[in-house]
Amino acid sequence: METKTLDVAPLPALDAARLTTAAIAKHFWDPQTGFWKERVEEQVTGPEPAFLWSLAVWMSALAKGLAVDPDTVRPHWDSAVASLDAYHADGPAGGGYSHLPHLEVPERFYDDNQWVVIAYLDAFDATGEPEWLTRAEQLYAYIWSGWDEVLGGGIYWREFQKTEKNVCANGPMLFSAVRLAALKPEGPYADQAKALWTWTNRFRTPEGLYWDHETTEGVLDKTIWTYNVALMIRSGFLLEGLVPGSTRLAAESARSSLAHWYDVSARVLRDEASFAHHLIDVFLEEPCARETPFVESARASVATVWQERNDLGLFGHQWGKAATNDERLLLLYSASGARALWTLAAFESKLGGR
Repeated sequence: METKTLDVAPLPALDAARLTTAAIAKHFWDPQTGFWKERVEEQVTGPEPAFLWSLAVWMSALAKGLAVDPDTVRPHWDSAVASLDAYHADGPAGGGYSHLPHLEVPERFYDDNQWVVIAYLDAFDATGEPEWLTRAEQLYAYIWSGWDEVLGGGIYWREFQKTEKNVCANGPMLFSAVRLAALKPEGPYADQAKALWTWTNRFRTPEGLYWDHETTEGVLDKTIWTYNVALMIRSGFLLEGLVPGSTRLAAESARSSLAHWYDVSARVLRDEASFAHHLIDVFLEEPCARETPFVESARASVATVWQERNDLGLFGHQWGKAATNDERLLLLYSASGARALWTLAAFESKLGGR
């Protein structure tokens, strides 16, 4: 099937974010079940609630939108939070979210839960409502139970299959820990942030990127993903008061990320949509936001992704490749684009307020 991209100039980010949010709501919200769906309605024959990872990325997009346009975003945020109740599962380590709702035997991934913590913290930053901070702390406590001294520390990827420890679990946990340390200096978060930073930097490459994971048998997976690197960069920039030198390492990683993933000719960060939006956060936050190459690469990438949407207004699985109507259209992919658009909209709003 031929791609049906919309051949129009990029809109201002706020308008594009609103249109994308509306398209996602149209094609992924199921009012009959009260769930956000994993795939668009046209591609499923029955109820198919989203995986927790997809829902959490959608929540992160909405949380960023709460800071810019709460009237548009708040109803969708509330429905996403309400749907989470069905994913909740108690276990030996306390309450967390399973990867799917209503499972008799829950399967809990620590990284999926961590994305929810970050969405809650973003919502607290946007609204000041204490409920989101409380929820973040409660869920964070559950995830911290995944830390042990196998491999010298670190949090596992999965609660019930303790076979590997991944940067995708420890980097986001570090980012939450350092943010919570600033909000609750009397808590355990500062010490936990320092421990997480020290342990996770075992995966740092000579170029300042990060490998993916290590098995409990000591086998190292050297795959490099944008989201792993991005969360370590964001954490490093916030950690300087706790870990001297972290800002320097984060700056090195940011420059390496720009060189590694940004395709100058295609004007896009080339990675899967599941991960790439995290670098937009890096490039549009301080201190990278003070440097033109970071800002312009972020703007160009978001504009390119916007132009690559299909005629449903949705995004595909790869940044730098136009979406089609017959590929698998997951909530995760369009939520990634929405997060990037709301992040750029927030950045532009801040610039406009200066």
